[in-house]
Amino acid sequence: MVLALLIAVVLLALPAAAQAKGPGDVTCEQHIEGPAPIRLDRSRDVVRGDMAFVGGRLVQQQRMPMGPDQMRLGVRVAAGHGAMVEVAPESREAVALQYRLEGSERPPEITTTFVPCDPETPRFSGRGTVGDATVWAGGLLVRSRTCARLLVWVDGVRQRDVRLPVGLPCKPPAATRAVGCARQSGASFPGAFSDPRNLNVGPMTIVGGAEAARAASAPVIRELGWWKAPLLLREGAKVVVSVAWQHRRLARVGWSTGAEGRSLRLEACGTGSDSDVDGTPVTFWSGGFALARVPACVALDVWVGLENARRLRVPFGSPGVCR
Repeated sequence: MVLALLIAVVLLALPAAAQAKGPGDVTCEQHIEGPAPIRLDRSRDVVRGDMAFVGGRLVQQQRMPMGPDQMRLGVRVAAGHGAMVEVAPESREAVALQYRLEGSERPPEITTTFVPCDPETPRFSGRGTVGDATVWAGGLLVRSRTCARLLVWVDGVRQRDVRLPVGLPCKPPAATRAVGCARQSGASFPGAFSDPRNLNVGPMTIVGGAEAARAASAPVIRELGWWKAPLLLREGAKVVVSVAWQHRRLARVGWSTGAEGRSLRLEACGTGSDSDVDGTPVTFWSGGFALARVPACVALDVWVGLENARRLRVPFGSPGVCR
């Protein structure tokens, strides 16, 4: 998709900080020009009032590939309006804004103000008619994986925040199955949370998860089609374990009979757990991982409570497959 536009618009109202020109302003001269305006497409764009991130929904659906340094994410502002975008404090170490005129460089910024064109000013030597919006090229400079949160103002009015999965998903898949206390099994697991053979994330441990990396596991997985790895969760805890989007055809997770798929939401018993780790109550579900092939490196996204996702890369059938 080629971003192209002939446009001219009036800036009606912006917050005081946005009206004053500064290093964070992106002016009319830096917008994209072309033979036709880019029309708003709500199936493709993330829309906030009279401003949109072009292709933002494709990013949220993980259908737009992300480069190693920059994710392309055009900004479109309707005629007669202005906008400001700011990276939320918790995302600033991971991402920055970088909008620029093609062929010139702008340093990464925390805040960018988009100042539309004046429709009364002749432009482009008659190459096209005036469009109904201004579009700027650019996007996010990515330093590390995160779910990036962007703050948005349109005409000085705060809009709903925009969250974008930059290497890490912002939320679990919609088709996430729930597994609760009623499906637990019962056993004791001495030293489970400190055992290097297990995969430990906060209140959760996957028993024998790290053992799947052994080369000896490959023939077992090929014969059975899966790797046994029970999951333990401390009393009262909640987690989501999801196979990363790019590996959805490679692996499935399954704990408890009949609960298998790309993503599971597990909620431990508040009381009444039938299992323990060194005397501490835990909820235990039998199960493990189903693999389409081995060796394989499978990325797992894990949400603990309300925290952001953590990414685990789990090797199966070879200790070096995730390198």
